[in-house]
Amino acid sequence: MLDYGLYGDRDEAAGGLRKLSMIDEEAKAKALLTLLNLTIGSQEGAVVPLDLSKALDQIQSVAPILTRNPVFRRLSASARR
Repeated sequence: MLDYGLYGDRDEAAGGLRKLSMIDEEAKAKALLTLLNLTIGSQEGAVVPLDLSKALDQIQSVAPILTRNPVFRRLSASARR
């Protein structure tokens, strides 16, 4: 998540909040899901960020309806590999 500016547990500039906590509404969650979909390949051997599961957890907590999206499911499967 480093390349997305979301790496790390705390953002001192934002008062010590988790960096992923800036994804706090459905529109932002959908935008992050779209970004992840466009930048994480679906082929075998594609590079998957180590903390992708944390990003997906944040998306799920903000917008649970997105978990039904095929893109979310694909990325979730990639995160489990």
